[in-house]
Amino acid sequence: MSIPDFDPEAEGAICRFDLQFVLRTGENSLFLKALSDLWTLAMYKLRKANGLCLSESGPVLFSSDQAVNVLATLSATDETMKMAMFQEPFGFGQSGAIERAFAKVFGDGLYTKWLITFEDGQFDQCLALIEAGSELLVQAKNGRGRSKDTIAPGNDPCPPRDKEH
Repeated sequence: MSIPDFDPEAEGAICRFDLQFVLRTGENSLFLKALSDLWTLAMYKLRKANGLCLSESGPVLFSSDQAVNVLATLSATDETMKMAMFQEPFGFGQSGAIERAFAKVFGDGLYTKWLITFEDGQFDQCLALIEAGSELLVQAKNGRGRSKDTIAPGNDPCPPRDKEH
């Protein structure tokens, strides 16, 4: 396994992502775009530090700084999470590696709710879950809550059952 080589000033990491990962995640997924930006920025910083960036235009990005910050924080929570977030998109890891790593760190059944919250652009709630474990309120487009679950921090071997769904 090696780091895919691409010019972050000309293309995003998404161009090097495994096609099956892109199709499973959804071509218009905010998560997919932010994950691409996370790795594009990493490649840009690496190339710039080695004098390989020729222009000052910066890297090709598809999402917001806040979305990338959430994923950077998520990848820093656990080495398994970081590896899954690198390996699965580039086709080095098994399908579902990110979801399994998320379950290992935060408990089963939370990934889908977290991902919906991320896709809705509720980055502060995503960060609250990642940083300390908190109450996650998934909001509908009208701003009203549609689901409320308590998320405990850590890796509880016997997590509480969801009583709401």
